[in-house]
Amino acid sequence: RRGHAAGVDWFGLLDKLLEYWRTRSPAPPPAPQPDFSGARALARPQPWFALERIGAERFELTLTDEFGRGGPLPALRPAEFVLENVALLPRQARAPIRVALRGALDAMPQARLALGAEFAPLGAGAFDTALHLVLENVELTAFAPLYARSLPVRVLAGTASLSGTLTVFADGRLDGAVRWSLAGLRLARTAEHPSLFGLDPATSEAVVQGLNRFAQETPIAFDFAVGGTRQAPAFGWEAGFLDAAAQGLERQANVLLQPVILWLRRHLAGLGGDDSAAGQA
Repeated sequence: RRGHAAGVDWFGLLDKLLEYWRTRSPAPPPAPQPDFSGARALARPQPWFALERIGAERFELTLTDEFGRGGPLPALRPAEFVLENVALLPRQARAPIRVALRGALDAMPQARLALGAEFAPLGAGAFDTALHLVLENVELTAFAPLYARSLPVRVLAGTASLSGTLTVFADGRLDGAVRWSLAGLRLARTAEHPSLFGLDPATSEAVVQGLNRFAQETPIAFDFAVGGTRQAPAFGWEAGFLDAAAQGLERQANVLLQPVILWLRRHLAGLGGDDSAAGQA
């Protein structure tokens, strides 16, 4: 109240407060803490938020292939790398994740490379994967380190263009189709692989001759299917190559080769390759 406040000794109260501040007891020392030097006794921090989902709708990079310089394969310059529908955890992706790589090949001004992949989530961490590949005007000999040990022939010259799609299902099955064109192809047999497509060495030599003869005038172009599994892929290119080889042997007009040509035609009939599109884009 106003009347009571007038009789309070305010200066005396202030003087007592200051005296208490000067003579107060010291604060007790802090309680001893456990030794956390080994980090084993350190309590696990409790985050105040939970990160449930993070993603980017589209992410683009321009890359320089530094590894290609002086390496066994031609460098990719310039290169564009694109990611779409990226999620922190792929199984949480709401849309198929897409990856694309495009660029030109060093020392091949007419060549172009485009790779793409699409990962469609099926749940429980499973995916169906679709792969897309486009190669244009690529010199085959420049990529010899990729196929030299697996092909039963040696590629002396040739330019390849191909496009295809391959689906890799979650259970490991493969399903795809490829269209390609080989121009200026020249092959040679190797002593390590005397047989082509399971044929005897003499017929295999005739097949190589026929392919070389055919490719002198016409690009070898046809479609083929890809099947099997990831562990054992199957390529249905045998009929296309044998048809081109038979046509090449026919162009030589050598009567001594007629038995081989007739055998190849019968073999093609068994493969369902009579109407192969070899030589047609």
